[in-house]
Amino acid sequence: MADAVLAYWLTLAEDNRADVVHVPYVTDEGQPSHASITLSPAMVLAALEPGDGTLRTMLDDASALVDIRSRIRSARLPAQAVPCETPPSALNWDEL
Repeated sequence: MADAVLAYWLTLAEDNRADVVHVPYVTDEGQPSHASITLSPAMVLAALEPGDGTLRTMLDDASALVDIRSRIRSARLPAQAVPCETPPSALNWDEL
C-alpha cells in the first residue's frame, strides 16, 4: 500500500497536481481504520515497513490499493482533445 501511495504522489508531483487518497491505518487502540491523506508536491512522504505480520494483515485493503493504482494509471494518460461543436467562424472571440 505504501509503495502505491508513494508512486501516486510522485506521479502527481511530476504534474504539479494534488489529490486525496483513503488509506488503511491502525489506531492507537490497535483497531483498523481509514484515513484521508492529501497528496501534493509540497508535502514530504515517508513509508515504514510494518514488520509485524498481524499489523500487515490489518493494513491489507485490496479496494484501496486498486483505487490508488487506477489513479496512477489515469494520471499518466494523456489528456484527450474534445472536439468543438461550434465552428471557429461562429465564435465571438471578444466575448470569450
